[in-house]
Parts: sequence; C-alpha cells; structure tokens
Amino acid sequence: FLILTVLIYLIIFFQIISKSPVKGIILAEIFITTLILVLSQQLGVALWYGDGDLIGHYNCGAHIADIGYVSPEFYTNYIDGGWKDYSIFCLYHILIAIGIMIFGLLPNISLYIVSIVSVLTSVFFVYKLTAWFFNSYRAALLSAFFYSIMPSMLGAYLVPAPRVMASAAFIIVLYLVFVL
Repeated sequence: FLILTVLIYLIIFFQIISKSPVKGIILAEIFITTLILVLSQQLGVALWYGDGDLIGHYNCGAHIADIGYVSPEFYTNYIDGGWKDYSIFCLYHILIAIGIMIFGLLPNISLYIVSIVSVLTSVFFVYKLTAWFFNSYRAALLSAFFYSIMPSMLGAYLVPAPRVMASAAFIIVLYLVFVL
C-alpha cells in the first residue's frame, strides 16, 4: 500500500511539473489519493486493540444528536470515564451530530464523513487561495499537493478533529478575507 501510494504521488508530481498539466484531472487525483489515505487510516483504527478513541467521539456525537444540544453536564459528569478530555473536540462532535440529525446517518458513518469532508475542504481551499495569490495554477496545484502530503497532515489524518479542522477553518477564513 505504501509503495502504491508513493507511486501515485510521484505520478501526480510529474504531471504537475509537465509542460501542459491538466488542472482538473490533477486536482481530482490529489483529492482521490488524499481520500484513500484518510479512509485507510480512519477505517484501520477499528483493527487496533481497544479501537482507538473513535468510540468516545462516537458517543459524544450521538449524545448531542439525542438531546439536540451540547450539554456541559455530559462532559463534566463523566470525569472518571474520561469524557472531560473530549470536551476540547466539541465542534467535531457537533458536526457528527449534524450528520446524524440532518442527513440521517449512523453515528459511525457521520464520524467518517466529517473527517473526510474536513480534510478535502482544506486541500481545496489551499488550492483556491494559492491560485488567487499567485495567479498560477501550477503553483496552486503544487501547494495543494504538498499540503496533502505534509507530515503534520499525514499524522493528523488519524485524528482529524482538532488539527485538521483548525487548519481548514483558518484556510477558509483566510480565503474569505482575501477574496471577498
């Protein structure tokens, strides 16, 4: 899997530096490869002993969806169970609850969808922001490419809650400030 992923990224890189890059196809390839990385890490967590901490996020998102609002008592009453540690991911849990309530998704499916959308949105806005700044689609493709393979992002794909969402929100706000 690692060799195949590296090979795909090399193909994408050589397409970007070629004489006539096709921006739509290359951007789609970056999205699909990033999606494969996110899904492989997110779905692989269930194979670990103890199931990581996705069950805690699952429970918090499902609880918010059940009662319809963020309950501070939920996080403070379960200090012995470790729920207090999950209070810093409140936006992540709200987005999971939105997926459950509005779209009728199961909590575990909503958890994966929220993770995928946050990562892909940040890659897209890095592309748009760089295209606007430098007026060069090649620079925009390179920045989206290198953003998607940054070590901090690759490590954060496993737990996308705070780091990826914070960087995605920052990039979106930066884009809105400069473009609007």
